[in-house]
Amino acid sequence: FDEPGANALAGTMPSSPGGVNAEWELKAYPQPATDILSIEFRVHQESPLHAAIYDLTGKVVKTIPLGVFTPGTYTSQVTVESLHPGIYLLQVIGNEYNKQVKIVIQ
Repeated sequence: FDEPGANALAGTMPSSPGGVNAEWELKAYPQPATDILSIEFRVHQESPLHAAIYDLTGKVVKTIPLGVFTPGTYTSQVTVESLHPGIYLLQVIGNEYNKQVKIVIQ
């Protein structure tokens, strides 16, 4: 496993219309991922966000500082090449947000 936050964020940009459309939704793709994982999320109020990837024992294996976001839909790219193949939990946390999704690393 890598050091928390090390080379975690490859880029964050607004997504095109038609992406996630719930009040607060989180998608992670491709599934399974090998080296880059895209995280798509929607924010309805300005909020600082960060993410963490947990293994199945609940141990944090990667932390991801995302930044402060205004309302909109965004996509961030995270490097996951240092994670061992398996199933993990991705959690994105903000002021009033706490969403989780299962991810698979190949």
